[in-house]
Amino acid sequence: MFTPKSGLALLLLFSTLLGATKATAQPIDGNICPGESQIYRMARSRHFHLYICSQNDQPTYYVGNATNGSSSITLPLASVENEVYIAKNQGHSYTLDFERQRLTVVMPGGKQVTQS
Repeated sequence: MFTPKSGLALLLLFSTLLGATKATAQPIDGNICPGESQIYRMARSRHFHLYICSQNDQPTYYVGNATNGSSSITLPLASVENEVYIAKNQGHSYTLDFERQRLTVVMPGGKQVTQS
């Protein structure tokens, strides 16, 4: 699910996360991160391509793109601690945890959705 940073990276889709029998790779488009930022970390959950973008090697943005192309979101990071990146938007909290290999979204009413 997770790969180290690289300029021209491949997103590896691991079988344990996708329920598939083998991993596949997809090329990454260079226009994912806003402004001058670059892909720092990336992952894929069941329904999203997820990216942490950085400027000057400092994580700055969370980017989530639905795998079906229906939606995307780009947010500044509110918090970074070790391998846990948190972005917030209008009462929603997006936590991308590379240590536990999961995405957790908490809605304004407290409802929580977790994907690995």
